[in-house]
Amino acid sequence: DRADEVPESFSIYRGEELGKIRLYATVKGDARTWQDTGLKRGTSYKYRIQANFKRGAVSRFSELVIIKY
Repeated sequence: DRADEVPESFSIYRGEELGKIRLYATVKGDARTWQDTGLKRGTSYKYRIQANFKRGAVSRFSELVIIKY
């Protein structure tokens, strides 16, 4: 069933440079952009994303992305 292939939502995980990465936000499955508004200047952040599907299935984590703000 192709409907099972469309994510219901995306979980966005974030951590500061040396901190643990934790669930930070969840967005709808049709979202194609997201903006982090809770940033501190001079801080590096790391992110991973995971897709959430119907019936509890989840994707693997995305590659780690590091951004210096």
